[in-house]
Amino acid sequence: MSLRLLALDIDDTLTGSDHTISEANKAAIAEAKAAGVEVILITGRRYKDSAEKYAVELSLGTLTYCYCGASAIRPDGAVDEHRPLPFHLALDIARCFHERGLPMQAYMDDVIYGEPPVQEHRRLVESFGVRTVANTIVPDLAAFFMEQGRPPTQLVPLGAAAVEAARERFGALSAGEEAGPGGEYGPLQMYLHDPGTILTRLTILKGGVNKGEALARHCRRFGFIRREVAALGDSAMDGPMVAWAGHGVAMSSAPDWIKARAEMVAPAGDDAAAVIIRRLLGQAQGNPGRPKE
Repeated sequence: MSLRLLALDIDDTLTGSDHTISEANKAAIAEAKAAGVEVILITGRRYKDSAEKYAVELSLGTLTYCYCGASAIRPDGAVDEHRPLPFHLALDIARCFHERGLPMQAYMDDVIYGEPPVQEHRRLVESFGVRTVANTIVPDLAAFFMEQGRPPTQLVPLGAAAVEAARERFGALSAGEEAGPGGEYGPLQMYLHDPGTILTRLTILKGGVNKGEALARHCRRFGFIRREVAALGDSAMDGPMVAWAGHGVAMSSAPDWIKARAEMVAPAGDDAAAVIIRRLLGQAQGNPGRPKE
């Protein structure tokens, strides 16, 4: 094989249990870059004060794909590409939640907005010792979107009741979590996080926005082919890119359905990305690699 592009998720893939990049992972990425491999981050995170610090720490100098590919950011921080939610649906969802008094966050220009119920939800979560991000509070999200004249990048209902309301009212418009490149899309894409916990939430993106599409789009634009591409990820958001890449790698904590689509499964541990990257580099140089573990 030849390896020319390495796509990495951040949380629990690039970073370990302490949310930092281990020295071993940093060294392996440096080795990949020295071997001529382009390294990109494709994450569900926002860019400012989040994905940005990892891209800078690794001196990547390439596009960073945030919000699962809804936003592509250049190394200088400028937005290269943006695929926000459909305006009319963002308004419909915001009005629905406003009428019901349910907490939901909206991401626009990497700023997190919310109505007053978000503050109550934040206090509840923090009472369990979980730190949450700050929010800019507005009286009415739908009215705010109208004032701005544009839709948000993503919406995130917070808590079990909000998630249930969103899925009941708008779930039929979603392609589902497992949708990948080339699939049939509805106008929305939804991802459920931490079900059954105090952190239960739902990410709502534009239909067709997922990490697999972002990776495929990057390859078309910059001249990579699938068999030259490796992708590492651990969550449902990562499933489409792990399945699309010529060399998809599921982290040890990934759901079984993602592992089934992967070429390899990484070992456990904070240095797992380093183990896999070096294995991929060895295969690219003609050394045999091991299959799924």
